[in-house]
Amino acid sequence: MPRALGVVVSGFRRFFVGEAVSSYGDWFTYIGISVLAIEQRHDALALAVVLIAQAAPRALLAPLGGALADRMDRRRLLVLASLGRAVAALAMVAAAAAGRPWLVQGCYLARMALGALTDAASRAILPDLVAPSRLARANALLGLAWNATFVAGVLAGGAVVATAGITAAFAIDAITFIAGAAVFATLPASRAVAAPVRGTLERHEWPVVLAKVPVSIATGAAWIVLNETVGHAAIGLGIVHAARAIGAGVAPVIWRGATVASSTAVALAGVALFSLVHAPIAAALWGVGVGANWVAATTRLQATIPDARRGRAVALDLTAQTVAQCAGGVVAAALSTVASGTTVGLAGVALAAIAWVVL
Repeated sequence: MPRALGVVVSGFRRFFVGEAVSSYGDWFTYIGISVLAIEQRHDALALAVVLIAQAAPRALLAPLGGALADRMDRRRLLVLASLGRAVAALAMVAAAAAGRPWLVQGCYLARMALGALTDAASRAILPDLVAPSRLARANALLGLAWNATFVAGVLAGGAVVATAGITAAFAIDAITFIAGAAVFATLPASRAVAAPVRGTLERHEWPVVLAKVPVSIATGAAWIVLNETVGHAAIGLGIVHAARAIGAGVAPVIWRGATVASSTAVALAGVALFSLVHAPIAAALWGVGVGANWVAATTRLQATIPDARRGRAVALDLTAQTVAQCAGGVVAAALSTVASGTTVGLAGVALAAIAWVVL
């Protein structure tokens, strides 16, 4: 697959495999934790709590992850953080087997917090593995792989949760983290950058770092709408998520001329349509915008920000993205108590459009 897009670098091939393996397991836990939340509370607040648990720890620890990615071997950081996530996933297995859902949530918080370290390292290391001319292609390929594993993971995760329970889903997640760490360990060493831990971005770099905020706000709101409308059935949740992921995975490969602006417009249009019809085809359009936006914004950041502070820029990007998604989800959850799903989704799109204009 890397050769198909012209990314023919041995280190990148291994990185690609490690990312794909780790991502696949993520979605087993994602389905399991979502179903657990619905079973415990049966309302939108539970979904908002899951969204915050998924995003907030990564946002809070992202600055640490960015600083570490600028100060130590990024390969080693990927390996250690992946093993830490495996331990957290195994703790979730034990907590679920013991029938303690709030302990499961606590272990999930730790698992997601460690994700901040892997996120910063993986995004910062990519320019070390491919030539600048191949950076956009590499990101498109990673986006395709992420969404392909999403499709496979949510469908398989929904089936596993429905037939074997959430404990089995969490166990599969732990196994994939261990496998991913083993692959990351074979990457070439990434030199540490002798840069001050404290550093600020240039004025012109801030719009680059905040480019994903509008789409993240709309996605947070749409996530609440999606789970409220189809989240009570694990298989149905998996199908709609799969449709969104197919759109997100294919878009960067076939829409290579996408810009941050054009992809933002498509993403917001897709969320608006999904809010109106709740159909897989609308979720696919939403995914097209999200996937193209991620590749365009990420590539621009990696190409623009110097290596000495790339890890911290990636961390700020992650923080802004996750805070925006949480904000969209919390606003949507609050509105859902007094408004229909359509109104909630469209309100999220309106909030995202305002952020787009301001930023």
